[in-house]
Amino acid sequence: MRGRSGWRRSGGGNGGGGVGGPMFQTGPPGPYGAPVPPHPGPVYACWPAPFDLTLCEATFPRAKEVEDSDLAQAINKRHQEIMPTSAEQSAVVSLVNKVKGALQKIASNPDQSASMVLEEFREVGSFRKETMLAGHNVADIVVVFRSLPTCEFVQLLCFSSSSI
Repeated sequence: MRGRSGWRRSGGGNGGGGVGGPMFQTGPPGPYGAPVPPHPGPVYACWPAPFDLTLCEATFPRAKEVEDSDLAQAINKRHQEIMPTSAEQSAVVSLVNKVKGALQKIASNPDQSASMVLEEFREVGSFRKETMLAGHNVADIVVVFRSLPTCEFVQLLCFSSSSI
């Protein structure tokens, strides 16, 4: 560091960079003799230009248009293979509607046990998201009770839903 008396080594005084100096030994002292922390990140004399595709279009040529009708046909064929038929879908829909009707009837039944109240029920899974696969025609319904059901209540629920 160059002071009034020429070049000298900056010791541990007020912000220099010598042995035993302050925590930040890289910058000159700031106001009130406190050291100034170093600048975060790299320091450039000139900031680099941002990446611009129009400036380097020759380096990154455009992709060529390709005929993809074969790919579209293969995708459609595979889609038809994995999706259930409309008859299977309609059978599952009718069964779900019957079960939901029975659950709605049980939920609105006033003579139901006061300790076992059916809070709500919802369709979940692949049937609700319309992603059901062929050979796995399953619809899931979640039933939420206010408290844990007992074995007697589950049997009562089965018998009352079978009479519907």
